[in-house]
Amino acid sequence: MTESDSHLQDQEKRRDSRTPIGVSVLFPNLKKNLICRNISKAGCFFLSADLGPVGKIFPILIDPPAIGIIPLEVRIAHKGEDGKGTGLQFMDVYPEDAAKLSNFLDIFRI
Repeated sequence: MTESDSHLQDQEKRRDSRTPIGVSVLFPNLKKNLICRNISKAGCFFLSADLGPVGKIFPILIDPPAIGIIPLEVRIAHKGEDGKGTGLQFMDVYPEDAAKLSNFLDIFRI
């Protein structure tokens, strides 16, 4: 299977389309602030691979412009085969935070 075939399979597994955008995300437990490369209602992706092992659960704070901080609990869902990139799945999102995230995605969706 080629890399592009694998990427297409990953896209087919997703229920929510990803929006390619750079948004600031704070990782309080790691004392890091990183830029998310794409985001959906269900998760987000980072180029960084040093966020922890697959399955690790921790809090993040998404800081989209004009929306306000969105606190979320996430789980490391996968890491890139080449060691680059980490996919996070959002866990148990409160309705008000889901609404903020949805509003943000609606504003920036192409």
